[in-house]
Amino acid sequence: MASKLEYMGKKLMTKLTTHDDFQGGTLTEITGSQGSGKTSAMLAFLTLNINKYPKEKIFFSNTYDAPIQFNRLSNYHLMVKTDSNVKVYDRKTHKEIHPPITYFTDFKDCYQKAKRGISNVVFFGDRTEWRAFIHYLRSAGEWCSVFVDEFSEIAPAQRSGDEWTAIEKFAVDLKEIRKCWINIFYNSQSKTDIDYRVRSKVMCKILLPGARADKGAICKQPLINQLREDKVSGNNAIIEFNNRFGMVQFSNLYQPDLNKVWEVRVEG
Repeated sequence: MASKLEYMGKKLMTKLTTHDDFQGGTLTEITGSQGSGKTSAMLAFLTLNINKYPKEKIFFSNTYDAPIQFNRLSNYHLMVKTDSNVKVYDRKTHKEIHPPITYFTDFKDCYQKAKRGISNVVFFGDRTEWRAFIHYLRSAGEWCSVFVDEFSEIAPAQRSGDEWTAIEKFAVDLKEIRKCWINIFYNSQSKTDIDYRVRSKVMCKILLPGARADKGAICKQPLINQLREDKVSGNNAIIEFNNRFGMVQFSNLYQPDLNKVWEVRVEG
């Protein structure tokens, strides 16, 4: 029999992953220690979204100069901005590889060429371009979802000048995604690396083993410390949403393929 925490976790997961035109979109943060399964959890949400809403456009943002995460999925659509000098390399051989790529010129072209019911993995050449792209998505007029690996690279803390102003505008966009039917899921190992104005807009939190409770959070640190890690069946997690929390589990289905270790670089 499921515990009260597990029952609430299932209820909150259903609410989080259901398109409710009245509730609107959600900004979800996934945190935990290194190796706790943040990427696997994010990819689980992505796969669930595709299965549940196959006509939706889904976008994935990967880091540069690090092992890519998107090819943990069996199916994806790689998109690169024209003249961005983005190249894909095999990290073992250090040689450039040439997977199928769709090139686009601007945000409108990117959105029009994005496929439905698949993970559209987009590279602009500059990760901060995602701030402007999310602003563009506000006018899409339909449900869409964005999944961001290492969100601190897009909204870094302790910036000044023009960058400080740009992140302020981005925080406003995140405040409005609910009304514009945009879901954003992001992961981060260190929450303090993310601008506080952006983090203040987070609506849902997924706390994996090693996560730290925020000051004033409804779920306290002792419960997070008890989260079970299991390499076979997956790790437990706490979901905090709508001033309630429950327990969920993410199966360990999205392990990296060690025979297919790629990275994306921007050259020139």
